[in-house]
Amino acid sequence: MSNMKQSLERVGAESDLRLRARAEAFERYASLLLQQVEALDREDLATFERLAGDRDVLAGNIDALDTVISLPPDRLATLDGDADPHAAEGRIAAALERCARDDARLQLRLHAMRDAALAATVALKRGRGAALAYAGGNRPGTSFDVDL
Repeated sequence: MSNMKQSLERVGAESDLRLRARAEAFERYASLLLQQVEALDREDLATFERLAGDRDVLAGNIDALDTVISLPPDRLATLDGDADPHAAEGRIAAALERCARDDARLQLRLHAMRDAALAATVALKRGRGAALAYAGGNRPGTSFDVDL
């Protein structure tokens, strides 16, 4: 019976460690999402794109069975030293709330950028039409005679 009890304890410890690792991964995901919002606010699209790639990779790892293995060794040591393994559930819930909040901010920012780009495109098209009308339309052979 003691072998079975030891096996159950080991499985429980591995589950606790895995749960804490998932909490760490969700917290990292929330951090990446916030960094993306901040990158957009700075109009740093290269950083935004890099962070999007990092988020995609992390999202793929969150549900993977080897999440613990993918964490750096110093984080594993920290996770292993958590006093209350049940605190990981609260950490996950808090991280998910931050994700929802920051994702909404990100979506609003992206929609605002799209709307601004659309408005600028419409303004350019209007300006092009006015320039063509001023130049005599869109007739072939129209030219400007400019003396310099």
